[in-house]
Amino acid sequence: MKKLTLLISAFALMITGALAEVNLGVSAMYLDVEASGKQKLKTSNLEATKTHSDDAMAAELFLETVNSDGLVLGIAVIPGEAEIGSSSESRTDKLTSGTVTVTNKAAAEFSNHTTLYTNIPLRGSDAYVKLGLGFVNVKSTESLGTGAQYGDENVNFGTIGLGYNRTLDNGLFARVEGSYSSYEEISLNSTGSDAVSTITADLDVITARFSIGKTF
Repeated sequence: MKKLTLLISAFALMITGALAEVNLGVSAMYLDVEASGKQKLKTSNLEATKTHSDDAMAAELFLETVNSDGLVLGIAVIPGEAEIGSSSESRTDKLTSGTVTVTNKAAAEFSNHTTLYTNIPLRGSDAYVKLGLGFVNVKSTESLGTGAQYGDENVNFGTIGLGYNRTLDNGLFARVEGSYSSYEEISLNSTGSDAVSTITADLDVITARFSIGKTF
């Protein structure tokens, strides 16, 4: 909440600087998620690496200010939670009480996904370049045979994209956009089991976005 308050405050300051128009809208997004991670068992010091690809759909709300030169400054929020990946596997873990084969199921969810961004118009066209920074809470939900649990992690990210804006009647507009987001390393430690492990992961997301909004 503190990060969200800071982002909203920064956005409010930008609005007071050069206000010409305000945009309000919603986006439908297709997310292509690429993750690579490493798990290290503290009891045996063994390491395992894995890559995982998944896709997801999500909705996003945005609020923007547009100055007289067409420069857009905006804040976008994905309301609620969005699952970005899940997996299931059977594995053998070495515990202090012996060796056991278990089935582990895990999923990751985004919550409080917030982006502060600018859309920079390309001269002589309706296309624009998008640059942004933001944060998200990565929540793990798991059902592990060992009884272990992983916590949540607040992660920062950067995004860059290219889009096209089309002005419609009655103050409406539509956009199509493609973007790439890179998230800082995620690090989670397990609790609730003597097979304690640490997971580190890198996350990259390619997003196709269709937006519709209204200018006030």
